[in-house]
Amino acid sequence: MTSVRGYYNGSAYVAMEPVTVRPNQKVIITVLDDEFLPAHNATREELWEKLSALCGSAGKICPEGMDAQDYVNTLREERVF
Repeated sequence: MTSVRGYYNGSAYVAMEPVTVRPNQKVIITVLDDEFLPAHNATREELWEKLSALCGSAGKICPEGMDAQDYVNTLREERVF
C-alpha cells in the first residue's frame, strides 16, 4: 500500500507526487476536513509568464543540476501550477 498526497481540482483527483497506478487498480481516497490548497485562478497567459520566469532567459527548462521529475515535484510543492 502506498500513500500519496493530492487534491481534487473540481473534476478529477490529482496526485502531487509521482505514483504508478494501473488501470482498474483499487485506491482509497480520504477527504481531509479543513485542508485546502490556494485557488488557482490564473489565466493560461499568466501561467506561461510564471513558467518563463522560472525557466530564466536562457530558455532552460530545468535549473542546473536538477532533473525534470525533481523540477516538476518542486513546482507542485510550491503550488505554482
